[in-house]
Order: sequence, then structure tokens, then C-alpha cells
Amino acid sequence: MCWTIIGIGTYCGGRSIKKTVANGNNAGIYVTTNGSTVFGRVNANGNTTYGALVEGCLAEHCKYPATFTLYSTLENNFNGNGTFGLDVVTWGSISLSNVSAQGNGSWGIYLDNTFTGLTSGVAMVNTQYQSINGNASYGLYILTNGAITLNQIDSSSNGSYGAYLINTGVSTVKTMTLTNRTFDGNADDGLYAINKGPVLIYSLWASNNTVGAGGSGAYISNTGGTVTLASSSRGGSKFNNNDDFGLEIHSTHYVSLKDLMAEYNDLDGVLVTSDNNVGVSGTLATQKTSFSYNGDSGLVVYAKGTITLASTIWANGNVNAYGIYLDNQTSTSAKYIAVKNTQTNDNGDSGLVIYSNGAVLLDSIESSRNIGSGLYVDNVSGLYTGDVTLSGVNLFALNGDYGLEIYTPKAANVSGVTAEYNGLSGIYIESALGTTRVLNSMVRFNVGNGVEILANNAVYLSGVKSMSNGTLLTSGNGLLVDTGGYNLTLLNSAFIGNYGYGIDAAIGAGVLSKTNIGYFGNNLGGGTGNLWVH
Repeated sequence: MCWTIIGIGTYCGGRSIKKTVANGNNAGIYVTTNGSTVFGRVNANGNTTYGALVEGCLAEHCKYPATFTLYSTLENNFNGNGTFGLDVVTWGSISLSNVSAQGNGSWGIYLDNTFTGLTSGVAMVNTQYQSINGNASYGLYILTNGAITLNQIDSSSNGSYGAYLINTGVSTVKTMTLTNRTFDGNADDGLYAINKGPVLIYSLWASNNTVGAGGSGAYISNTGGTVTLASSSRGGSKFNNNDDFGLEIHSTHYVSLKDLMAEYNDLDGVLVTSDNNVGVSGTLATQKTSFSYNGDSGLVVYAKGTITLASTIWANGNVNAYGIYLDNQTSTSAKYIAVKNTQTNDNGDSGLVIYSNGAVLLDSIESSRNIGSGLYVDNVSGLYTGDVTLSGVNLFALNGDYGLEIYTPKAANVSGVTAEYNGLSGIYIESALGTTRVLNSMVRFNVGNGVEILANNAVYLSGVKSMSNGTLLTSGNGLLVDTGGYNLTLLNSAFIGNYGYGIDAAIGAGVLSKTNIGYFGNNLGGGTGNLWVH
């Protein structure tokens, strides 16, 4: 085994290179070996070509794996070289710690151990942050058939990708783990990662990438395992001000996203496609989970399993499309969508949009001042279906279309709604089976009807106040309902001061039951009565 340090000397016999300076030469350090290589406290800076090149145990000469190890409690430096900073190609595992590769004329660090039959991984684990910044091409480039483990790395302001990580050649799954990573201000994606196996990410920051060029904060694609994004001791994840998506994930397995912010991106804040379930939640008191102020939608999810949004989630002010868009219509069995505690205000289309192949469970939704509807739910189009349920405390105000809009082949159960000042009806429901219920809701000052229900099933309203709906031009009713010949039950409700009828009920052969109902002061537009049953 021989070591060549340009400008210093050539060594054979398995010596490691430690406390070495190879600066200002034509080339820094060149190693070709059939054994393992160890660097420690190495400086290779300002060389005309590369900083360090290691060719370890090329496959046709190998009897045993040739590992590469770079370690030191102090920083190893490969900075300001004419081409690359550090290039390692070897038939064995690669381990780096405390390395700086900045301002090089090509990539910062290139690591490749993809030889046939090898499943050894690549690890960069540190006691301090590693800096791979300001390189003319890629910051960090890794090709491997093994696990990838990266901790405390800053790879920013590079001329191409911040980090480009590929592991696709293995027969068994390998885990990619990224902790406390920063990829800011790169000329392409901050992070581009393809993995055969689980992807575990803790506190990833990827913002301000691809200014003027097009690209995302982070792009992740995997097969054979879950994708998990969570916080760490330094906080949650941030994907802001990128030219394409903030975060883009494509997975065959479950995707779990916690404690992330994706704001001011040119396309969607977050786009997820999954052949399995998707869960999004916020658990940190110190950082909101927000998908706001993006050029298209805030959060977009296409899944073949259940979709769950929990805790408090914001998706406000997205310019050209939706606050949140959720779709699992391609599932092969009934899969529900559940959303709790979301705020989707001031978006360029509807606030919260759901297309489901199963039941829809909603709790405490605020969606106001959107160009389209505040809430849009459709579980008619899928092969499977279920009821639509909205509970908790809900606000839908000043939307351009409906306050809330529901299409279901089963029953809708709506309660706790305030729907006011919307451009069409406050509550609009189309349903077909079971009993559709509207409970304990205030509906007022909408341009269209207060409550509008087109049903082919029984309808039940209790605790509803529907007042001052309609205009001289629209003549909206307090309640406009068609049960398709099924029964209508009204209890403890008031329909007052609407421009059209207080109650306009088409029930055919159905029966109207009303208890403690007020309907007066309606027909402000010049109609003939407060109650019309036909």
C-alpha cells in the first residue's frame, strides 16, 4: 500500500496520514491502495487541481474491503482547490468527521463505494458542524449501496446541488439518516436524495435554493421503507424561499411529517405522493407547522392510504391555488381522510380541498377569505366511500364561493359552523344515504342561501340560526332543501331576515317535522312567504 503526498513524499507499508499539510501545490494528496486508508487532521488547500484523491482497492484487485476513514477532533480542510476538494472511490465503508470543503472549483466532496457485491455505507458524523459551502458544482455527492448517515452538515451556496445522495443498487433495504442538516442558497436542489429503504430526517433546513434557476429545497424519493421527518434538539425543519417546491417527497411507503415550515416557495410548499398512508402534524410550541405564502398550493398530498392532519397547521396566503389539497381516490380499498385544527385563509383558490375514497373526518377548521370555497369535500368519485363529518368549532367567512361545500353519496354530519359573508351559500351539501345533519351552526350574510341541501335522504337540522342571507339580486333563502321525497326534521332553529324564503323545502311525499322553529321577516326581496313546503 502506497501513499503519495504531492510536494511532501511517497510512503508505502500502510501508514496513515495524520497532521499533514499539503497546500499550494499542483495537486494536494493522491492515494492509491489495495488496503484501508486513514486520514486524520489533514489540510489540503489552495492546490491548482484537487485537494485529495483516494482510490482504494479497485474491485479487480481486492481480497478484502478497503475502508476510508477521515477523523479528527479538529477540522480537516479541503478548501480553495482548483477542481474538487476531496474525492474518495473505494471498495469499503467510508467514514468522515469534522471536514471542511469550501470554495473549490468543482465539487466539494465526492464519495463512491458502489462496487459490485458491496453493501458498506457512508457516514459523516461529527462533533462540530461540517462545512461544504461555496463550491462551483455539487457540495456533497454520495453514491453507495449501503446506509447513508449524515449529521451536523452545512452544504450551502454551491453551484449545483447542496447534497446529492443516491442508494439504489442494493438487494436489501438500507436506511438513510440525516440529522441537523442545512442546505441553503444552492443553485439546484438543496437536497436530492434517492434511497432504497427508510429515510429518517431530523431538523432539515433547505431554503433559498435555485435562485432564478428552478429547483426545490429538498427532493426525496424512496422505495422499501417509510419516510420520517421530525424535529431535533435544534428545532423543526424549514423549506422556505425556494424556486420550485419547498419539499417534494415520492414514496412507496408511509410518510410522516412533523414540525415543518414551507413558506414563500415558487410552486407548492410541500408535495407528497405515497402508495401508503400520510400523516402531517405539528408538536413544537416554538415553531408553527405552516405551508403559507407559496406560489401555488401550501400542502398537496396524493396517497393510496389514509391521510391524517393533526395538531395546529397553517396554510394561508398561497397565491395561485389551494391552502391544503388532499387526495386518496386511487386507493384500492376504503381509506379515510382526517383533518383537525387547520387554518387555510386568503388562498388563491379554495382553502381546504379533499377528494377521498372513504370517510372524511373534520374537526375545528378555519378557512376564510379564499377566492374559491373555504372547504371543499368530494368522496363521490372514488370506488369506496363513507360519511362526511365536521365537528368542533369551525369558521368559513368571506370566501368567494361557498363557505363549505360537500358532495357525498352517503350522509353529511355538520356541526359547530359559523359561515358568513360568503359569495354563494354558507353551507352547501349534496348527499344520498342515511340522514344528513346540520347542528348548532350560525349562517348569516351570505350572498346565496344560508343552508342549501340537495339530498336523496332524510335531513335533520337542530340549533341552526340562518339570518340575513341573499341580496336583492340573488334572493337567497335561509334554508333551501330538497330531500328527494325523504323526511325533513327541524328543531330549535331560526330563519330570519333573509331575502328569499326563510324555509324553502321540497320534500315530495316526505314528512316535515318542526319543533320550536322561528321563521319571520323574510322575503326582503319581495317574495310571498316565510315558509314554502312543496
